[in-house]
Amino acid sequence: MFYRNYVELTWEEIKAVDKEKCYLILPVSSIEQHGRHLPVGTDDFILQMCMEELEKKENNTGMEFLCLPALKVGTSCEHMNFPGTVTFSVTTYFSVIHDIAASVAKHGFKKMIIVNGHGGNTALLSGFSQELNLKYNLEIYNLELPALYATCDEVPELSDMDAACEIHAGDIEVSLLLYKYPQVVHMEKAEDVPLYIESFYNSWVVDRLSPAGTMGKPLNASAERGMLILDYMMGKMMEVIDKILALRSIVKN
Repeated sequence: MFYRNYVELTWEEIKAVDKEKCYLILPVSSIEQHGRHLPVGTDDFILQMCMEELEKKENNTGMEFLCLPALKVGTSCEHMNFPGTVTFSVTTYFSVIHDIAASVAKHGFKKMIIVNGHGGNTALLSGFSQELNLKYNLEIYNLELPALYATCDEVPELSDMDAACEIHAGDIEVSLLLYKYPQVVHMEKAEDVPLYIESFYNSWVVDRLSPAGTMGKPLNASAERGMLILDYMMGKMMEVIDKILALRSIVKN
């Protein structure tokens, strides 16, 4: 078992944890529309499957990992013109992350890995991390799931994937859900909407680009592709964790 669940421990057990050799894990995701064919909890389903796979792995690192409960609401204002989306404002999201960080730092924790399943949270978490480190001496590392599966076309069997247009509710996300949670996928409603967004265009809102809410090619998806994508993601996830652990010799709290 790679990590223990924070909420299953007593306060005495948490007090006894060697904070110098412990990393907290905070999973975060979102509730937002994912086209006509996927549920609003898609990002959280994918986060959940990754965390379940991580939990199964052996921990031979010499460090302890405690996993906090997932924060299922994120910043999703770009999807708010679709029913079902629930979003925090930027200031609220910062307050929530801030208060979690303040709480765990108060009790001596020094390192936290945020496992993020929603691309809309990415830039905010990056900015928050530096401020929280300065304020609470809490090292925060951001492990971005979208960044992991964005390069899954490196897998030979997935070389036909147009990763640049797989922005939202496309081949990658549909394949993952077909593999693990097929009951929530409505393939009869899926449609391809290949879009390419320039990196400097940051004010886009989804419905102005795609009335269906899809940004990608879900019709390419399959459960077999989902299995390959998840396996690839978990390999990359472990690589990132190894790199985080390698930093402990140079990062001073």
